[in-house]
Amino acid sequence: MHVDDSQIRRTEPGGVNFDAKVRRESFEPVDLFYAHIGGMDTFARGLKIAAAIRAEGTLSKIVKDRYSSWDSGIGAEIEQGKTSFASMETYMLKKGEVTPNQSPACIRRPVRAVVYPDGWSV
Repeated sequence: MHVDDSQIRRTEPGGVNFDAKVRRESFEPVDLFYAHIGGMDTFARGLKIAAAIRAEGTLSKIVKDRYSSWDSGIGAEIEQGKTSFASMETYMLKKGEVTPNQSPACIRRPVRAVVYPDGWSV
């Protein structure tokens, strides 16, 4: 499986912190063994879900749409370092109240569809 990671923002050096600290009622070797297997299964399921979400593409489109205002106008000027706090203040005072262009529910919906393909309910 090839993953195009050019759009992934990460902190270095990365990796997974999967340790063997005792946080369980039982710390018998056999219990730790099965707990680690369960933990690695959980990581593997999470990786499969993340790959499915990326492959499906809806979440990428939502993120692109949500931050599209950074592609032009004052958003692009901010990213290019061509604006000051004073000019941003003037812009916002003129613009008035800001309303988000998407609710968090719009983001949760496609993620839940992959995590819970048979449906999800409270």
